Amino acid sequence: MPFSCSIEDGIFICRGSGVIRLADVAALAVEEERYFQTPGCPGLFLCDNTELKVISPDGADALVERMQADNPRIKRSAFVVVEGTAALQLKRMVRESGSPRRVVFPTEAQARAWLTSG
Repeated sequence: MPFSCSIEDGIFICRGSGVIRLADVAALAVEEERYFQTPGCPGLFLCDNTELKVISPDGADALVERMQADNPRIKRSAFVVVEGTAALQLKRMVRESGSPRRVVFPTEAQARAWLTSG
């Protein structure tokens, strides 16, 4: 799986790498649901995509659908992206998710600062 997930200080940390395909999104959804079910879930997400190369078209569609479905449950979701195809894809996907609580950052430090500021 190109996703590595953990929870640190109440923040769901997802690190993406390589190529994301549709089946990977289903596995990620299981991890997210586990997080949402934790008592007192703060709804904070840090998605580090600095090692991500590309997202398949059907994987991107599934991720946007998942993001839209999760909009009511998130407090803040920060995406760390660098230059490249995946960065362009993720910026578009964040826009399409339709939530101002999802923001793209160039560094993990900036993303963490924003997540913990509110």
